[in-house]
Amino acid sequence: MMEIVDLLFSPTTSVDHAAYLAALINDHHRDFATLYPDSSILPKMHFLVHTPRLMIQFGPLVRHWTMRFEAKHSYFKSLARAIGNFINLPYTLAMRHQLYQCYLNRNEEQLPWKSDMEVGPGSAVCDDRLNETLNQPSLSAYSCSWIKVDGDEYKLDTGVIIEVTDDMPTIGVIKKKLFD
Repeated sequence: MMEIVDLLFSPTTSVDHAAYLAALINDHHRDFATLYPDSSILPKMHFLVHTPRLMIQFGPLVRHWTMRFEAKHSYFKSLARAIGNFINLPYTLAMRHQLYQCYLNRNEEQLPWKSDMEVGPGSAVCDDRLNETLNQPSLSAYSCSWIKVDGDEYKLDTGVIIEVTDDMPTIGVIKKKLFD
């Protein structure tokens, strides 16, 4: 069985390797039938019969495996179970994945208040409720349709990382843009 695994994961292949692999698989199936006469060969074991042909047709099989895709899919499966909300699941998973990617790709060196900022069209806001909410008397602010910080444009309903605690992001959604 170890020789079969070695040939399946080999980075190079040839017609001789495929022929040798076919013989090893044949021996394995025969030995299995001898050792376990009451059991039939499992479908997974039958699929091995096709691997020498696939090896000749496509080259080294290690370059065609799906392990990375399965690992990525397991992230979405565990996220779906953890969320527990199956209404519009593809949208929810896509949004959470994008926000997680934002978190992973963040650059802590470039903080927004230390960056070049470009502000879109808008108007001045002078609201007592805003001053009370932010606990800042006589605060003047500017409400705008977009803000560009270091080339990254932020619009309404865009997710942003507010803070990171114990390597877990707190993500907020922009509902109103105010600029001081």
